[in-house]
Amino acid sequence: MAGRNTIISTKDEAKIVERLKQVQQQPVNPSTKALNSKHKVSEIPSYDQLLEIIAKKDKQIDSLLARQEKIVKKLESILSN
Repeated sequence: MAGRNTIISTKDEAKIVERLKQVQQQPVNPSTKALNSKHKVSEIPSYDQLLEIIAKKDKQIDSLLARQEKIVKKLESILSN
């Protein structure tokens, strides 16, 4: 499989574009249609939106870890007394 930085010749690029057009024109397979009906294309997050979601989740995780550390310290101080 080609890597991300693979150089594609214009002849190959034309073939790829033509194949993509053919695939887009094909009728939808009923089994995949059921999967696709659950998510509209507009609902699928973009790359930037995914990065934002990950950043928010990272902040939530950091917050939870900080709370956990405070609780552990309190429990250790209670147990040491």
